[in-house]
Formats: sequence, C-alpha cells, structure tokens
Amino acid sequence: MIDCYCLCCHKSLRYENDLLSMFYVDDVICSKCRDCLKYKPISFNLNGLKVNSLYPYDGHVRELLIQYKESKDEALFPIFLWSHINKLRKKYKSYTLIPVPSSSERNKDRGFKTVEEIFGCLNLEFADVLEKTSNVNQKHLHQSERHKIKSYIRFKDTCLHGKKFLLVDDIVTTGETLKACYKLLKPHCKELKALTIAYTKR
Repeated sequence: MIDCYCLCCHKSLRYENDLLSMFYVDDVICSKCRDCLKYKPISFNLNGLKVNSLYPYDGHVRELLIQYKESKDEALFPIFLWSHINKLRKKYKSYTLIPVPSSSERNKDRGFKTVEEIFGCLNLEFADVLEKTSNVNQKHLHQSERHKIKSYIRFKDTCLHGKKFLLVDDIVTTGETLKACYKLLKPHCKELKALTIAYTKR
C-alpha cells in the first residue's frame, strides 16, 4: 500500500487516527493541519458585487499562501479548496471562472498561475479575459493610492455576453482589485459574483 503524506507537516495520512485511515484517505492534509486553517466563510457586498470568502487571512492560512505564492511551492495548491470541492462545484456548476489577473512577469517568475491552479480543482470552465499591465502590487501602494490599481487592469477579450461568471482570487484585502475587475466585467455579464480563498479582517 502506497503511503500518503500531509502536504503541510508531511506526516502519514494513512495512520493518522484509526483503522479506516489505513485504507481510505479523503484529504491532502492531516486533521490537525486542517483545523489550523480555521475555516470561517463570510459573504459581503462590494459596490454591488456579492463576494464569498472562506478563511481569515491570518495564522496558518497566511503562512501557506505566502509559501505557495512567494516561495513558489506549487504542490500546496489543493490544500485550500479540497474539503469544500463538492459543495462549491454544486453551488457554482453553471458558472464560468474569471481569474483576477497577475502580471505576466509574476507568472513567468513563479512558473505557474497561482489562482488558476487553486480553482482548477473545481473543474469549471475558465475565461481568461483580463490582464494586468504592470507588476505593481497593491500591498506596495499606500492605502490612499490603492484605488489606482484599476489603471493596471484591462480586457484581453470581451466575448462574455449571456453567461454567468465567478470572479476568483486568492485574497481580498481592501477590495480595490475586485472592484476594478467588477467595473470592467459588469456590462458584459448576465450575472457576476466573486469567490476568494481568504479575506483580511478589515
């Protein structure tokens, strides 16, 4: 029998708790690491855009997202949605995903597209219609300047009429990036919602 290991702590998943775990593994991380993620979903309205988000951006979630994105640890991508896949597939089964764009420089440096990797497990169609024209990072902008992020996002393709779309991203902080994408997309979408992995408490 091939053993399976937690993607976080690297301990065996087959001998975690009981006899059943020796034969049936239903997660990519152990129960202890799963509990550390502190799943606390919220919903809120952002200038007319309904946003759902899964985890507070702190503690273990913050550490794992930084490791995934900044340390280019691509193997971590299944962690965040794994235990919610069936529920999310059912909830958004008629939607097409639109990833919030990263700059081409960042994608090239990482070697993979972080948002597409995470949400690809939902097995939903992607519409790659937005692009970021500069490698500017919102966290490097002063809070009073973060609204300027909209000047760095533009359309690559506007063929979106008559469909339901889900705007997806890893983290929502001030919401300026989501608002910029929403403003561009809204006239072209029959319905548009947003889903993010994490949210800041503010």
